[in-house]
Amino acid sequence: MLIAHWDKTLGKVYNLNVEKKDKKVIKLIDRIVKIPEKIKRCVLKYYLTKCFQLHAVAFFQWRLKYIHQKTPKHRTRLKKLI
Repeated sequence: MLIAHWDKTLGKVYNLNVEKKDKKVIKLIDRIVKIPEKIKRCVLKYYLTKCFQLHAVAFFQWRLKYIHQKTPKHRTRLKKLI
């Protein structure tokens, strides 16, 4: 799904810059298109992993701020997870 979004976004950027006749951006997009599929997948997988990690940190920070059980034990556990 991310690869489809990558390709769609790249196509939109390409079309916008063809209309503007921005040769630098068109040249850059031509180089991006030539990136091997394996590298593209690896980069997107890394990106998703970092997004999941960031989401987890934000979730646990939220839990720490609005903790249901206000015991020091629970607070310590949450701080370790963050």
